[in-house]
Amino acid sequence: MALRSSSSGTQLSIEPHVLASLRAEEQANRVHTDALGRLNSLRRDIGEAQLERTPGCELLSDGVFEIVEKNAELHILSTPATRLYYYYEHVSRSWLFLERDNQTGSSTLYSCHRANRESPPKVQTLVQ
Repeated sequence: MALRSSSSGTQLSIEPHVLASLRAEEQANRVHTDALGRLNSLRRDIGEAQLERTPGCELLSDGVFEIVEKNAELHILSTPATRLYYYYEHVSRSWLFLERDNQTGSSTLYSCHRANRESPPKVQTLVQ
């Protein structure tokens, strides 16, 4: 970053690679918020259906698996209408979200890969 003075005041100039990194972080945060919102919404729906013993609740599942070697966790949620997978690596802050609609075949895929915890994210999205 550099400061420049002009007759109208001081202006802040951000280097292009810093700006690109900030935009990538913003995109990663936006899609991660969307993914976690969907995960939590489906988890809440499954929990309520199981608590109320809604007919068909035996077809619902919500599992969390710890992957010790990677310091990661895998969430798998399933309903007759939807399958959802969310994988998160704590060390690198990399994650993957996949949701598949069993009835229409539509899919949503978000991924955020980081080489390490401090590296800028590489974000990919695919919605079909």
